[in-house]
Amino acid sequence: MSDRDWRSIVSNEKPKSRQELRNWSTGCLCIDVDALQKEYEQKKQIKNLDYTIILKWVVTGGKNARSEKQRKKGYEPPLSDTEKMSECERCPGLGPSQIKNQLRRRGLVVSIKSVRRVMIEKNGYKTAPMKKAQEPAIRRFEADRPRELVQLDILEFYVHKVKVFLLLCL
Repeated sequence: MSDRDWRSIVSNEKPKSRQELRNWSTGCLCIDVDALQKEYEQKKQIKNLDYTIILKWVVTGGKNARSEKQRKKGYEPPLSDTEKMSECERCPGLGPSQIKNQLRRRGLVVSIKSVRRVMIEKNGYKTAPMKKAQEPAIRRFEADRPRELVQLDILEFYVHKVKVFLLLCL
């Protein structure tokens, strides 16, 4: 589950008690997923983890819900797909690398891969088809009888300001 999903969930649900309010911060939402799986496997309530169950477990203060690791001070959650898509729609002629550079100029860090993924999924962006390599020219010539195959080479050069052509017949 990515931080973008957490951010959308956190904005949709509101905490009820003070304990929940204390745990309700997107800046330090570090979850010990192993502890979560162990707790739910022991209770045998669920087999597949769902993000709403995880969020409620963290907010209501599940056993060992919070990881000891804290995020760095300047941590910013990654951009959502809609923010990337708005830049794509604003400048429809740009490709993924140019959109990444536009977002970087605004101080937002994204990868070209994520921008390309969003453009393909949401916008139907198609990459340029790969050019096929030309087949190499035939380099082997065979002749069944003499003078059946002739190769002509033309060389052009100057002799004292006069253009001279040399025709070489093999």
